[in-house]
Amino acid sequence: MHKIIEVIDNLKIKDINLIGHCIGGNLAIATNVLMPKFIKTLTLLTCPWDFSHFFYIRMLHRYLKLDSGIDNLPIIPKIHIQILFFLLFPDYFNAKLKNFFSITSDKEQELALRIENWLMSGNSISQEVYNQIIQNILDKNMFINLKWKIE
Repeated sequence: MHKIIEVIDNLKIKDINLIGHCIGGNLAIATNVLMPKFIKTLTLLTCPWDFSHFFYIRMLHRYLKLDSGIDNLPIIPKIHIQILFFLLFPDYFNAKLKNFFSITSDKEQELALRIENWLMSGNSISQEVYNQIIQNILDKNMFINLKWKIE
């Protein structure tokens, strides 16, 4: 959070139209709480609050030792984050492929590919941010357990 605030301060921008997607939406909420005079509008897209649905996925994630391959990386590739989501719905990828190949119109297939590209175009994140997300948001479910403190 402090890095986001530092960037806003350094740029001396006011009247920011802030958009937060997914976990970034939670960061956008905190930014708005900490710097309300700078935020003109706040838009949240698929901003989760309760992460309890990740409980069994985290157990599976630990059992498979999926973090062992990224322990020493300074930047976590976006595909690693997407793996967590695919673990939520293991048959999702197969259903997605089946649905895609059932589309008969070339134009509709192209549109489906564009949408998929957008959905999977997440960002790589630093190891520090990744660890905070895993420990605080997924493991402790701090939003729903009222442990999130915005300072």
